[in-house]
Amino acid sequence: MLKMGYDADSTEMKSVALLWLESISGINFTLDRNAAEARKKIAKYRATEREAAQILADAVISERLSVEQIRALLFAAGRPEVITILENLLEPLLEDREYDFRGYRSLDKAMQVAALAIEKGLYRTPGHRVFLVRALVGLEAYVKQLGTVANWRRLFAEAVSSAPASFTIARQG
Repeated sequence: MLKMGYDADSTEMKSVALLWLESISGINFTLDRNAAEARKKIAKYRATEREAAQILADAVISERLSVEQIRALLFAAGRPEVITILENLLEPLLEDREYDFRGYRSLDKAMQVAALAIEKGLYRTPGHRVFLVRALVGLEAYVKQLGTVANWRRLFAEAVSSAPASFTIARQG
């Protein structure tokens, strides 16, 4: 249509777009009731989108996130597999309950993480990942051997909240 001299906002272009939308959706938008329902759904979607954006903005402000932290959130939001990996590895820190490591199988979790990382193209060089898995397996062995059961999430939260203010400020700056 553009090559034929029609502007992108022209009536002709809108008609072609409507015909295309009708053909792929199977909905006849020339019927008033269908068009009205579509407008309602679009408005609802936009309202939900605005609400979500406001919740995100409020959280960023209330938590005083640094630019680096916001970038990390944007990275993770665009890659849900990263969130899945973190949830998998950090399970004991995410659950607010007594956690018994005798049921935690770090090698199984490491294999799940590696499979997902390979599938999604995240696995490049092993470096720190190999170190992290070895450290987790070693820590798991000690915790299992001692039969330690604890609320790891609360212990982690206490450790973070008791960190010196200078460390927190240095990381955010």
